[in-house]
Amino acid sequence: MSHQRERTSSWNSGEEPSTPPDSPRKRRRQNRFSEENAGEKPINAFLAEVDSYRRGAPDIPRLMPLFNVPIKEGSQFITRSDELRQATIEVLDRYEIPYTSIGGYNRTTGDGEKREAKETIVVYALQDSTASWGPAAQECAGLYKVKGFPQLQIEILHPEKFHIAHKHPFPDTHQILEKWDWATVGQAVLAAVRQHLSSLWCSVGVYYYGKTLETSNPTLLITVDENATADWVATGSVLEKILDEHQIGQAVGLLQVEFKPGYISLAEGQVMALDDLPPQAAVGSSIGIENEEDGGTMGGYVVLRKGNERIYCALTTHHVVLPSDPALEKRHDDKGITIGQTDQSTATTIVYPCKSDLEATASNARLILNDAQSELAKVQKEINEGLDSRQNQLKVFICNRDINLQQPILARCQALRQQPVLGKVIASSGKRLPMPDGSLMDWALIRLANQSFNSNSGYLVDQRMGFRFRLDPNLPIIETGDLELQGVYAKKGRTTGVTIGRVNQIQQLIKWSKEGESNVETLQWEIIPVSENTDIRGFADIGDSGAFVMDQERRIVALLFALWQDQTTGNSGIVIPIEEVFDDIQKQNPGWTVGLP
Repeated sequence: MSHQRERTSSWNSGEEPSTPPDSPRKRRRQNRFSEENAGEKPINAFLAEVDSYRRGAPDIPRLMPLFNVPIKEGSQFITRSDELRQATIEVLDRYEIPYTSIGGYNRTTGDGEKREAKETIVVYALQDSTASWGPAAQECAGLYKVKGFPQLQIEILHPEKFHIAHKHPFPDTHQILEKWDWATVGQAVLAAVRQHLSSLWCSVGVYYYGKTLETSNPTLLITVDENATADWVATGSVLEKILDEHQIGQAVGLLQVEFKPGYISLAEGQVMALDDLPPQAAVGSSIGIENEEDGGTMGGYVVLRKGNERIYCALTTHHVVLPSDPALEKRHDDKGITIGQTDQSTATTIVYPCKSDLEATASNARLILNDAQSELAKVQKEINEGLDSRQNQLKVFICNRDINLQQPILARCQALRQQPVLGKVIASSGKRLPMPDGSLMDWALIRLANQSFNSNSGYLVDQRMGFRFRLDPNLPIIETGDLELQGVYAKKGRTTGVTIGRVNQIQQLIKWSKEGESNVETLQWEIIPVSENTDIRGFADIGDSGAFVMDQERRIVALLFALWQDQTTGNSGIVIPIEEVFDDIQKQNPGWTVGLP
């Protein structure tokens, strides 16, 4: 399903502006914790009230930007679009709101297959005085309801001034890097967050926050559940006071406080058709437990050494290979697995690719192939009847291209069905929270069933952003390196493929929640997607867990295991430095060393 910004010709009037810049910071800062916004309210309602350049009804619209997914064929929203548009214009004219465009979209805050999309009328208005926008939106929503569209939303926004912000790593010389300390000010902030937000908060981080690095402000960013309700003004005021007491707040021109919906999740799951299906598992390939649906990513290959003994393995994360059987899950979570502890005849079997991905890939290839063959037969018939037009010749070329692309994929899927086993889990970290430095550890080793394997190889990286990664696909990756602060890194994952990001220099504090278990808080390194990424999913998405993160010198520097899900500006990746992973493997398995083959 496409998640691009789709237009419907019967709806849109005027040009949709490009991605708008930040709203004026002074006006928003004055609104953020003002008395009129005090009292308990949902986070999205609070953020909408803070941003006076965006209003909507009947629901408070979520943060921008959103996915615009295709509107269902035959929808009344399309067939009656002229009527709805005219009703909207009459209300706007009555309230004297000067609009530049009116568009009809199907908006969702996430993957259209996972979250409900809502039909929405979007109005762009160039007006500094926005007091009439809320009443106008409410009146429009009332009219839509009378006309039989009770769920139809309307958004009115200023295309140049409504607020949208990205997280950015700090410049290397910024003074906050020396002044921020998790052991002092961080603990004071965390105590206040726990007291005022209780179970509602998800993470606490310090970033440069704004549309671009040049227009960003140093910000203490608290992410909360998207359905959270609290007194954000009171909480923000308490946090600002703490920052001022430690001489790093707005009083000295440093940290401001922001709240934002978002959450942390382990990066596993979701069925998908694969674009890349090599004959053998490679860096970034899809893997999963035999006969189970969820998939993850194989980072790459490693070798265990003990004297003259060698064991070749694939490295991924513990939660990717965690059995769904509750008893086995608990045992593996509590203690992990050490080499020799588990009988390999009963160990968890891992396959390449994940079962559901294999079937989805085959089904997708079969569908494209059948359509191409059917279309080709139809065109050939027209050509035989004398309709040998240039258009038909182009159709023949496209059909033959699709057939030649999909037939090898189907053949490869069939071959992988015959021999899908990658290997069996020989060792894993378990869920030991936290490590001595306050971070989480998450890794698993899969002993390869076939000891003849591909070496770790690089991959092509889109260089449109000016980054010159030397990741030649023809050269093996044979070194590990350090995760340097604010370094530029690439990863190849099963879901999002190749993406680029930068490490934030201050660790993010994350609260891990699981039903029936106590919450655990850990400090983790975060890779923030570069703002030029065009994919809203950002640096990683579910299913990328286990991916290797590499630097520009073709060195593996980290293992991706979770993601910070952001509905507005793209997901960040949560990673563990690879040297810490290797050290932990060796501590868990005395006598063994681990390295790259």
